[in-house]
Amino acid sequence: MKIKTKLQRFFIGIFVALLSFIGVSQVQAAETGTQALDRVKTVLCPDNKPVGKPQGQDATITVVSVSDFSDAYTYLIKICPAKELQKETKGDYIFYTYTLPDGAGSIVLHDKVNSGKREVAVMELAIAEFKNTLQKIVFIKK
Repeated sequence: MKIKTKLQRFFIGIFVALLSFIGVSQVQAAETGTQALDRVKTVLCPDNKPVGKPQGQDATITVVSVSDFSDAYTYLIKICPAKELQKETKGDYIFYTYTLPDGAGSIVLHDKVNSGKREVAVMELAIAEFKNTLQKIVFIKK
């Protein structure tokens, strides 16, 4: 009976340690919501100007030249670690979604593009702070 009790204590100790670690991670994630938004601004709006060139009349949509999809993906990885991305495949298309902490918004990068054009990827931003600045980046082949 004592062996079982010691074994139970061991597993309870591990369980509590894991819960503590998860709790610390959640606190850190909550503390980094503003930092995540700052990274988005640094990568996509350096010097407070959106990357790329405006597409047509809508200044919230910009165009950025890249070699291929992996270059567009690099923009997303500069904003968040790959482990924080949710990957979803819909038909022949890939969607990567990053949800910013604290409900600050989300970013989706996908390869569902207009055929016949040089587009290789599209990044859509659903972030309130970017509503009038940047909502979409269209990545085109150089």
